[in-house]
Amino acid sequence: MPEQPPDHTPKQRLLCLIKEFRSSQKGRSTFSDYDSQMKKYREKYSERSESITGTLKEISTSLFEVVDQTFFIFEVILWKIHFLADGIEHAVIKKNPISLANNARSMVEHIATFSAVGQHVDKLVDDLEGQQSEEKILAVLQKSKEFIRRIFYGKKPGGNLAGQSRQYM
Repeated sequence: MPEQPPDHTPKQRLLCLIKEFRSSQKGRSTFSDYDSQMKKYREKYSERSESITGTLKEISTSLFEVVDQTFFIFEVILWKIHFLADGIEHAVIKKNPISLANNARSMVEHIATFSAVGQHVDKLVDDLEGQQSEEKILAVLQKSKEFIRRIFYGKKPGGNLAGQSRQYM
């Protein structure tokens, strides 16, 4: 790695990193157009799955739901990271340490979630590859749906946080 000139402060490096991120995201229309992007895939799936019945229909429906929801999660996280980068940049420029700390913490959380979802997808592919048992395939897909639900809602399915929330009020 080339040595950085002494005039590149941490602030300048951070601002360069944000600029580089923005450049890598140019042309991404899914930030604001997810439903229309997925509409053609949903329609194609509906057409092609009409003739499928039984367990194969259940497997294909579950797999499509997992793919659709996982893609949605990735897009939402990227969208949030985009705006968090804006917040971090503004906090650095305006010298607002509270905003910087809050946005940086949130950025770390979102990157960690993005990574966890990516690892989950890798494991899902590994678990499904070569699998011949319909029961095992459905179990893997159900586990994946539960993971996605935790990403969306932040708790295990059926978990009751209502009783716990009073202790924090």
